[in-house]
Amino acid sequence: MTTETSDTTNWATGALHAALVIVLPTFVKEPFSSAPRLNIPELKDALGRSHETVYKWLRTNRLNPRNAQRLVDLANSETNLAVLRKLGRKPPKIEDFARFVFA
Repeated sequence: MTTETSDTTNWATGALHAALVIVLPTFVKEPFSSAPRLNIPELKDALGRSHETVYKWLRTNRLNPRNAQRLVDLANSETNLAVLRKLGRKPPKIEDFARFVFA
């Protein structure tokens, strides 16, 4: 039995994870460490998705357009925007996730 690369990829080293760590600081564990990681339990609850769904996005670095928009909406929530401003970061737009979206 063979295993596809996407099934074995470490989700915390992928491009989508790196992008989300930057735009979702309210959902990051140990934000000042050399390797900050998303808090998946909190993120999946905020998105109304299962943990496996979120991990699948991160392992494959792929989103459908609706989920990409949900992430943008979450990143633009009042709480997250306040933290982004303090960090001197701009909130994302849907175009920022284009490289992760498939039709």
